[in-house]
Amino acid sequence: GAAHLWPSQTALIARLVDGPQRQRAYGVQFMLLNLGIGLGGLISAVIVNQTDPASFVLLYRLDALTYLAYFGAAASLVGLGGRLPPEEHAEEGGYREVLSDRRLLTLMGFTFVTAGCGWGAQEVGLPILVTQQAGLSVKWLAITYACNTAVIVVAQLFVINRVEGKSRTTVLAVVGAVYAGSWLVAAVATVVPPVTAGVLFCVGLAVFAIGETMWSPVSPGLLNDIAPEYLRGRYNAMGTGAFGLAGVAGPAFSALVLGNGHVAIWIVVTVLGCLSGSALILTLRGRLTPAEDGREPMPTAAAS
Repeated sequence: GAAHLWPSQTALIARLVDGPQRQRAYGVQFMLLNLGIGLGGLISAVIVNQTDPASFVLLYRLDALTYLAYFGAAASLVGLGGRLPPEEHAEEGGYREVLSDRRLLTLMGFTFVTAGCGWGAQEVGLPILVTQQAGLSVKWLAITYACNTAVIVVAQLFVINRVEGKSRTTVLAVVGAVYAGSWLVAAVATVVPPVTAGVLFCVGLAVFAIGETMWSPVSPGLLNDIAPEYLRGRYNAMGTGAFGLAGVAGPAFSALVLGNGHVAIWIVVTVLGCLSGSALILTLRGRLTPAEDGREPMPTAAAS
């Protein structure tokens, strides 16, 4: 499901919104996504009873209804804006042409490395650090994730305004540095008393959330501004694919290294990985126009 949803949805937003508003739309989408995750967690906590299997059945049925609601919303967009005029060479475009764009490959490399050492490492790494290394109860995991979600929902609109007009490659490089900083905070949390550790994990994931609010509007905005219209779907598929691979590699690496007790190695690799992603994305700036890099407004379809 997600393999079809994310690239098509990202491409759809790009076609519905152009110019400077496109980046804002991606930021609002990410904020609403996290708001939904937070509300979903609260609703689940109210409905689910571990001693009553029927409560889980009810939860899954309600979840299915939310997908039907999404389907209805998507169906209402059919035909909106009409068909796009055919572009020259559109029929010749394919993945070979997509993969020949070194700008896209650089962005994919950044996504894979930074997301793998960020989100991917967080999936498995954070629970191990919290419960096994710091000796905290699993309730602290819920608290830290709640802090992460709350910061995203509260800060996203502010961050959208702050990054507008800024170099996208610079913003993404800062994201890698922010992720690295959040893991350093988590590393300190493993060697302090439990209560202090819990607070530091919350701080670390809140810092991580700031990086997420910077990534969410800028990365898809950049990808869709360098994508030719007739290859937009494929460009978004490759971007989603890089993120998906990071979501596999990050947890696998974390499970292998932390499972064998090598916490220091894990911290060093994730921090250096995030920083190497920052260095990589900075090499892209010279291959972008000022508008593609976000330093100048991207012309709208009406203006062009």
